[in-house]
Amino acid sequence: MDTTVLRIKGNVIPTSGKLRKRIGFLNSDSNRIDFKDVLYPNKVKQVVEIENSTKDKIELSVLNPPEYISVKIDHKTLEPGERGKITVTYNSKKKENYGKSTDHVRFNIKASEKNVSGTLTVIANKVEDFSKLTKQELAEAPIIFLPKNRLDIGNVKINETKSTEILFENKGKTDLIIRNIEINNNLFQLQNFDPIVKPEEKGKIIITAKPIKASSNMKAYITIISNDPQSSTVRLLVQGLMKKDAPALNKSEKELTIPEKKTYEMIKEYKGSDKLVIIDLRSEKEFKLKHIPDAINIEFNKNYLNIVRILNKNKIFILYSDDNMLSKEAVIKMKELDFEEAFYLENGIIGWEKNGLPLDNDQ
Repeated sequence: MDTTVLRIKGNVIPTSGKLRKRIGFLNSDSNRIDFKDVLYPNKVKQVVEIENSTKDKIELSVLNPPEYISVKIDHKTLEPGERGKITVTYNSKKKENYGKSTDHVRFNIKASEKNVSGTLTVIANKVEDFSKLTKQELAEAPIIFLPKNRLDIGNVKINETKSTEILFENKGKTDLIIRNIEINNNLFQLQNFDPIVKPEEKGKIIITAKPIKASSNMKAYITIISNDPQSSTVRLLVQGLMKKDAPALNKSEKELTIPEKKTYEMIKEYKGSDKLVIIDLRSEKEFKLKHIPDAINIEFNKNYLNIVRILNKNKIFILYSDDNMLSKEAVIKMKELDFEEAFYLENGIIGWEKNGLPLDNDQ
């Protein structure tokens, strides 16, 4: 019997006007705003459209955004299915430091006596405006010079602090002003730097490195932001090596777990703060059916590490799923990426339910 194969090709056209992102109970057209480069002292704004996806009337409020980000909600009360708008304004004049910033603006969303938080991520890069400089000012401008773009700090002992100097020079004709210095690895800390360097003089930046375990990533990019109009941002790679390998991560089960009731108390304690992050490792479908209040969904799959790497290591993380072996593996991977306060729920979402603790759903 002959078999005929019919192949059908086409393009999927998204439903027009449908809001596909989520901010808590809300559907939204975006839950992430990237203003990219924002010239000082400008303001920029962007509007996010939202929709009440529940069957109840909800009340929406914003929770203490930073001074340089203002949030206006056009409808603080939304009926079921009703749409509204959130206007976010970034004011570079009120932002203290030049350079990149990532802020998680949190909202409190109340429906039928139930409060859920939602997050809108705001990214921006405050940069200096050199467009009004005259030809003479450009000719006499400061010039930052780094003798090399890579620095090897050598061997570093675990739990010992090593100090390193980074030298640079002003080869221009006016004062070089260091606006900001950013380091993308918290095992390296900025200790001191010369904020103003005269023409033809040298300046220095002092950093320290302190590995805390054998798996520590002893590599960092140091970004120097200055008033050099030709190269206002320069980057230096700093790296070191462990003097001696330490034993591989071998934490006991108890050191990595946290009880359900303790987690519930922490959720209440950190309400309105972004210090605590609850991560649901299950599939999106399972997450929508039921999840712990305020949890975010990061499925444990091949993309898990790529997502986790961009999270703030200074927060407390509690992970859960239906499978404790999976949760333990996910926490260990976070520990290997230097997340110090990462734990998994002792008995997962099953134990959470058995303790009669509250659950949310996105149905």
